[in-house]
Amino acid sequence: MEHVNIALELLRNVPAPFRILGIVAVTLIATLPLLKSAHPGYILAGLVSVQLFVAFLLPILISSSTEDSAWLDDESLGCVLVSGLNPQRDDFLAVRDGPGTDFTKITQRYTHQKLWVHGKTFGWLKVRFIEKGQRVEGWVFRRYTTSTSCA
Repeated sequence: MEHVNIALELLRNVPAPFRILGIVAVTLIATLPLLKSAHPGYILAGLVSVQLFVAFLLPILISSSTEDSAWLDDESLGCVLVSGLNPQRDDFLAVRDGPGTDFTKITQRYTHQKLWVHGKTFGWLKVRFIEKGQRVEGWVFRRYTTSTSCA
């Protein structure tokens, strides 16, 4: 039972849609000791896990991916790839909260990562992307990007 508590503790830092899947997995692992040839308790736990997946996780995964796609495509001007970075320097493209180096760095992107463009100004691009399940919107210096397909 201690393993189950450790697993549940680890699941606290997992994004919500995947947390449910983790709980289902922990439930199945916790019921493994009941596994004897066709033990009714194991069959019941398996059925409950499948029901939880279908009832809770599947709709969340479908709706969140649809919402994220709409958020990325909303008023989209196109897509770019990060390119032309100097490996002798930082080797990343800073994403800032405004169009200029005076603005705070929010995060960073690396070569070949795709960004959805939602605006332009004075050599800077307003971009959106998904990072670790979170929506990120910021500004990048246009010089270090190349146009690409949004598909």
